[in-house]
Amino acid sequence: SYNDINYWIDGDIDDVKIYSGVLSPSDITDLNSFGDVAGIWSLDEVSGTTTADISSNANDGMLTSSPTWTTGPDGSGALDFNGTVHVVVGDPAGGELDFGQDSFSVSVWVKYTATSFHRIVSKGHWNWTKGYFVTTWSNGGLGAGVGYGWGLYSSSTL
Repeated sequence: SYNDINYWIDGDIDDVKIYSGVLSPSDITDLNSFGDVAGIWSLDEVSGTTTADISSNANDGMLTSSPTWTTGPDGSGALDFNGTVHVVVGDPAGGELDFGQDSFSVSVWVKYTATSFHRIVSKGHWNWTKGYFVTTWSNGGLGAGVGYGWGLYSSSTL
């Protein structure tokens, strides 16, 4: 998550990927084959205070407030968040995580029990700056949204 302060996820997260384009059904079948990757954080380190961006952009994330390393769905590493901890990825000067009104895709594995609003992946303060988010809604469902600098532009339930 980038530069935000409240509503962090209470649950496990693994394999965060952001693509600077729309994924087709065949791209989704093999997420690693899509060529235009803006960032990949596999969260497989299992220890330490950083998580590597293994894309060519190398925008590593810094763990804040000590999330716990755990086992992910494929037996590799994942991070367990308790609602107050998060990972911060700086806002790269190259703009590779800035999409404006262009199409982009986010994929993430998440296991959660929260039935309130909690951000899973976000960039910016979604309701008043340019940014985006993937979230749990207060009804326990998943959602996503995009803001373009003057408020929430679009959001939906997944």
